[in-house]
Amino acid sequence: MSQETCHPLFGGITLAEARRIHREATDVHWARKNLWHVEVTSPVAILPAIPSIDVFNLYCIGMDYSPITLTGEKRKIGAAVADILSGTDPIELRITTLDDTDGTLSSWFEALSDLAAPVDGTVNVPARFATRFKIRRAFVDGVRGKFEQALFRPGAIEISLARSESAMQELTMSFIQLDTFMPSSFMPIS
Repeated sequence: MSQETCHPLFGGITLAEARRIHREATDVHWARKNLWHVEVTSPVAILPAIPSIDVFNLYCIGMDYSPITLTGEKRKIGAAVADILSGTDPIELRITTLDDTDGTLSSWFEALSDLAAPVDGTVNVPARFATRFKIRRAFVDGVRGKFEQALFRPGAIEISLARSESAMQELTMSFIQLDTFMPSSFMPIS
């Protein structure tokens, strides 16, 4: 078969064109969904006795979030419809982690929640409980890769227990972005 002959086996393109397309596809450095790093800066220490261990990144097994959400409204203009952009929505971060027998991460989330809304019925200012999440994608070293970061407040924690499974205990924690108008680097965490 000639290099210049179109062939149905290659979708009607030449062998040379098929090789070029294959080379382009294999030269791409694809980002893998299992390679990522999360860094947490919180007013509550996760493990005060061992600050050098990045426990949150170690225990974290899954994350779901939308870094950009633009909202709009549909408006009728005569017989047509136009989408009018009205703003942005805060990031809702859902994190699935493992926990140890001491309840390290569930205790951390509880302490953070108590800082935000103490049991006396009051609500503290965000500077008391704001937690910065910095998420790097495509690399696990915490240095390379594209990253997003923002300040969050605790939302909810879900704990799933089942006697029928012999799996690790998983926690699903949700966090809500504090605001969308101020870069997180402007707000100090005390």
